[in-house]
Amino acid sequence: DATNLDAVKIEYRKVTARSSNLGWTPARDVTNEIINFKFEQETIYGIATAIWDISTLPDYEYEVRLKSECMESKENLPLNLRQYYSDPIVGLIDKTPPKLFGVPQPSVNLFPGDPL
Repeated sequence: DATNLDAVKIEYRKVTARSSNLGWTPARDVTNEIINFKFEQETIYGIATAIWDISTLPDYEYEVRLKSECMESKENLPLNLRQYYSDPIVGLIDKTPPKLFGVPQPSVNLFPGDPL
């Protein structure tokens, strides 16, 4: 029953922000809306997916976590009972396409029985 669940969001920050204790940014989809898994369709296995638009994020290491928000209308409840954060994981955004490195070997096409 998700009647008390208001949102499940993705948040991120650069890994270096951890030492500076900088805040977290909500992830946005391709329409620039904050991703909220509460409104995403689930598979028969209970898995929901969303497309996170990372096109404007620079290549870097990021921490990513989930934040659930429950019963936001019940302001008399302490905040730690209305919000929960998953443990963050670290991921790398690297949008640089791979390049050819070195010279492909062998430099000559060899067939069985050909001399080297």
